[in-house]
Amino acid sequence: MPYKNLEEQDQYFKEYYQKNKEIILEKNRKYRKNNREKILKQKRKHWRKNKKDLLKNAKIYYEKNKENILKQCKEYREENKEHYSKYNKEYRIKNKERIKEYLREKKEYILKYMRQWRKNNKKHLMKYTRKYNKNWRRTEKGKAGQQRGSIKRREREKNIINTLTAGEWLNILKEYKYRCAYCGKEFDLFNKPERDHIVPISKGGNNVKENIAPACRSCNAKKSDKVL
Repeated sequence: MPYKNLEEQDQYFKEYYQKNKEIILEKNRKYRKNNREKILKQKRKHWRKNKKDLLKNAKIYYEKNKENILKQCKEYREENKEHYSKYNKEYRIKNKERIKEYLREKKEYILKYMRQWRKNNKKHLMKYTRKYNKNWRRTEKGKAGQQRGSIKRREREKNIINTLTAGEWLNILKEYKYRCAYCGKEFDLFNKPERDHIVPISKGGNNVKENIAPACRSCNAKKSDKVL
């Protein structure tokens, strides 16, 4: 069929595709099933020859259509949640050693990436962890874990010097001018002070005035059982 220009030709093919969409898709599916190995070989050959150009084009396309691609991926994952979880489990079981090797090789890069991601998504992480911890504490496992932790701490506290009084704690806060000993943030209703043991109880520290410093919740959690 003769066409005056390329636009007319494109228009004709678009109309033809819309009319016969189901038939064309069915034919394509059948062809892929019957010639799967042949198609994969052709793709591998094409990939080896044009690797650099293909990666470059893929990056350009992704940058132009980033929002649309992410939206489509999200929708597809939500629709196929069960399939994704099943596939991921099977893949991990089959490629256990391969995954371990990859993690060892890329250890430094992964740690660097994770640190950067945490910095960029600090607020989102805080919300998620609080929600997760709250839900976990309500479960039977969470309740049992909390109980074990409190009993262990009580056992440790029996063997230490425990002489800190409320008056001494107030004097410590005055000494530090009602600020965190580590980051210097001022305490208020939303940022309450916590008693931090400079030498942790787990490492032989005592609950005495000389071993206590006021800390905000985030600094106390970061320090954990470290000796600074």
